[in-house]
Amino acid sequence: MSHTFRVVQGRTVEVAHASTDPLTFQLECVEAFVTSRVVRGFSAVTIENETGELERMLAALGKPVWEATADDVDRVVGAMAADGLLASTRRRYVQALSSFHRFLITRRAGEIEALFGVRLTNPIGEFNASRHVGDDSPRLLPPPSVSRVAVFFDFLKERVGSARKYAPAARDYALFR
Repeated sequence: MSHTFRVVQGRTVEVAHASTDPLTFQLECVEAFVTSRVVRGFSAVTIENETGELERMLAALGKPVWEATADDVDRVVGAMAADGLLASTRRRYVQALSSFHRFLITRRAGEIEALFGVRLTNPIGEFNASRHVGDDSPRLLPPPSVSRVAVFFDFLKERVGSARKYAPAARDYALFR
């Protein structure tokens, strides 16, 4: 039995049994990714949904995921937005691609580099990673002014005085204070 080895990043990677067709290899990687989700105990519905989103994202990229760039991801997600897909839907597509890419980096980076000469870099970064809708980062917002805080506590005091149930209103005031 003969083996084919290539040196990648200072280590030896066996590539004799791997497909040299990029799309076939990518399909094998998707199957391994799905298997890893099963092993980790993800529900069948979660796996099915994520796999469908991943497959549609990969098809829209139009190239093997290891050749995809941030511009490619922007193009695909931009087209989804133009087609009217909700931000939450687009976020799931990007998340599926990101999870798959992390799997490849962890499990298949050496094979991809040996077979296709590409070092994996994640095409999803700070500027195209989907954020939760309305995800305004508190660290970016200034704290409320002193007068705004005073208005808020005046409101709570009035609420305590006129609340149908005194105890919960008083508790809320005490907790906020």
